[in-house]
Parts: sequence; C-alpha cells; structure tokens
Amino acid sequence: AILALPVRHTKLVPTMGTWFKDLFGFPEGGYEETQSRIHVWQETPDGPSLMQGPNRRTYQAGHFSTPSLAELEAAADERGGRAALQGRLQVRNVCGEVSSLLGSPENRHATFQAASQFNCLEYIGPEVKPEDGVTGYESDRTQGPACSVACGPATVFRNYFAQVEGCVGQRCDRQLNNLRELSKRLGNEPEGRFFRVLGGYTLAKDNGLCALNAELDSLGDEARQALRKELRAGLHEDVQVTSTNWGKCRVHDEEQIVTQVFGSACSVSYSRNAPRLWEPFARLVLSASYEATLWAALLTALRHGGKAGSRRDLRQQLPVDH
Repeated sequence: AILALPVRHTKLVPTMGTWFKDLFGFPEGGYEETQSRIHVWQETPDGPSLMQGPNRRTYQAGHFSTPSLAELEAAADERGGRAALQGRLQVRNVCGEVSSLLGSPENRHATFQAASQFNCLEYIGPEVKPEDGVTGYESDRTQGPACSVACGPATVFRNYFAQVEGCVGQRCDRQLNNLRELSKRLGNEPEGRFFRVLGGYTLAKDNGLCALNAELDSLGDEARQALRKELRAGLHEDVQVTSTNWGKCRVHDEEQIVTQVFGSACSVSYSRNAPRLWEPFARLVLSASYEATLWAALLTALRHGGKAGSRRDLRQQLPVDH
C-alpha cells in the first residue's frame, strides 16, 4: 500500500563490481565463509534486523516471516479488516522496470509482490541450492530477481540467516517450503504422492496430478477455502532498497523502505506435464497467494500511518510477473 507521503529525491549513482560486493565490501564466496563475514543483529527485540559486512556499512534487513493466509487474515481482522482503510480501491496497470518502482520515493512503505519460489528465493531451476549464493540473481532478468537485487540485504538474510527448522540459514537439505501445510492438509503424504517440492519448484508425474485433481474435485467449498488458507507467503517487512537497475545504481537514502511479499505460482512446465493437469491446483495456489499479498499490504498501510476511519488516500500497488 502506498501512503501519500512527501516526496524526497533519491540520489542514484553508478556502482562498481557486483551488487553483493558493492554492498558488503567482499565478493560472495562459500556459504559458511559468507555467512561468517556478515553480522546480523536487532537493536530491540521487536526492531528490524540490521546487517553489516566488513566494510561496516549498516543496512536494514527488516522483519522476515512466513505467515499463512489464515494468519494474515486474522491479523488484519484484529485491526478492523477490510473496513480499517476507508476510500475506494484504485487499480492501475503499470508497465515498467520494477526496481525503479522500488527505488522511487513515491513508493516508500509500499508493498510489492515478488515472483519467487516456495522457498522465498530466486532460482532459475529446481537443481539450484542456497549454497550457490545470491550474486547470480542479476543474471536472471525477471521480476522476482529484480526485486531481490534491489533489496539486497533482505535477500542475503533470506538465504543465509532465515530460521529454518530451528537452524540459521537455508541449506540444500533445509529449505523453507510455503506449500508444506497445504500439502499435508491435501493428503500429499508421503511427499510425491501428488507432487513434490524441490528447490522451491513443484514437480509431479501425470498420475500424481490426476490423483490430485480427483482429490480437489471431492472437496466442498468450505474444505477448499480451508485448504487455501494453509498457503504461506514470504513476508519481508520494512526492508531497505539499496539499488536499482540490477545493482548498477545505488540508492543512498536509508529511509527508502518497502515491504516485499514473496509468492510463487506452481512451476507447471518443469515436469513436462500437460498444463491442464496443473490448472485446478495452480489456480487455487495463485489466488491464495494474491489474497495473502493484499492482506499484507493492508497491514503495512496501517503500520505506516493508515488508521481505522482515516480518509487518507491509499493505493495498492502490486507489481507481479508470473
């Protein structure tokens, strides 16, 4: 959500070298070495995560969580739900490069949906792993990696410092899976009965998808809605925008803060199945992902100045590319 805030001009200057090295003062190397050279801390228990490399530049890496659609809706309901923000919803189709939107002062405190995988990372294929690092995101010229490079410290946090199964950082055998609870509720056990998730990608055989569709067909409306509400999204709140144009132009304004929601569509083409076999499940997942983003945007708007009953003009801006 975008608040009507005073516009401050953001200074952009060309960068040298890779975006990762420019941020932290050293090139990304092996997983353990890279993790050990970056310091992450919070100044208060409820404060955002801060991040610093050997060059001693401090960045705001925000708050990262993976709430379910049900949890986001409940949190919004506690704040007044859909009625918390008055005024008419406006929809605009915007054509442009997403990092320039992230870096625009007009979009400070906006919520952006980023096309991602179910592990909240940006992989070009299911065989990629967290140990491969994040510098290479700049070679994948799509919307999700553009969002991630623009908010580099937050991206480093999700790869190297996110809590997974009680441990710090994602690894090849320990990754976030925002489909896990939905998958269990659906009866996808053992994993692979209907589909499996590898590197954040959904993979399946034709017979598994046929069985999945039969299961979905057997569900009533109430059960289908309950299933949707199990989907989780990567919510990275109040993260610092550090660059635009794939790291080539640094954003020096430390107050250029946004919220990003990392949602994923089903990877329909990677198993070479007929798209129609994926369609029922893919539609359910995608609609839940969009709804989760809208609830997150409402909560962000309230956190940054929107109040119940406020007449301030608020707009939802959700650049997406699936």
